Amino acid sequence: MKEAYFVNDHKYMIDLFSGLGGASEAFVNDNEWMVHRFDNNPLLEEIEYTQITDNMFLDAEELCVFLGNAYGKQIDLLWASPPCTEFSHGFNSPVSKMRRGEEGFENFIPSLGLVKQTITTIQNIKPKYWVIENVIGSIKWLTPLLGEPTQIIGSQVLWGNFPYLHMPPGFEALKKDNDVWSSDPLRANKKAYIPYEISMTLKITIVEQRQLTEWI
Repeated sequence: MKEAYFVNDHKYMIDLFSGLGGASEAFVNDNEWMVHRFDNNPLLEEIEYTQITDNMFLDAEELCVFLGNAYGKQIDLLWASPPCTEFSHGFNSPVSKMRRGEEGFENFIPSLGLVKQTITTIQNIKPKYWVIENVIGSIKWLTPLLGEPTQIIGSQVLWGNFPYLHMPPGFEALKKDNDVWSSDPLRANKKAYIPYEISMTLKITIVEQRQLTEWI
C-alpha cells in the first residue's frame, strides 16, 4: 500500500468518483506516481488505494491534511468521472424515459451538483492537469459549464486541461451494454470503466509533456 504523504520526486494523481479505478490504473502501476482514489460506494473499498468517503470534494488545505504535512505541493493530475446515469441515453435512463413520455419524467432535468462541486475542487486544488469525463449524452448539459469538449474518444467525452491524447491505432472506446437486466450491484461501475489504453496514453502524454517543459 502506498503511504499517504508527499515525496518530492513523486508525481501525484487524484481520481474522483474512481469506481473500479480504470482511469488511474496505469498510474497505479508506475512507481513514480502516487495515486489516491476517492469514491462513496462501500462495495469498492477493496479497490487498491481507494478512500471511501461521503466528501470527495476537498480544498487544497484539506487535501494536504489528508495526504500529510506538505501544503503547497502541486497535484500533477486530477481526474473526475461524475456519475453519468442522469446524462445517459440508455433505454432505462431518466433522459430516455422523459423522451418516451413516461410518467414522472416529463420535465426531467439532470442534476449538475456533482459536476459543479468537481469544478470547485479543481479551482481550489489547482492541479497541473485535470480531466472531467462523462458520456456523450452529457455534452448538452456540461458544455454550458465547461465549454466544448476538449477531446472525444469513442463514447468517452473529456473536458479539461491536458495534452491531446493520440490513441493507439484501431483503438475503440465504446460502452457496449450486454448486461441489460443484471442485478450486479457494480454493473454501473463496470459499464463506466475507463479502458486501460486511455489511462496509459494519458500517463505517457503527461510525462512527455513534463519532460518537454523542463527544457523550456
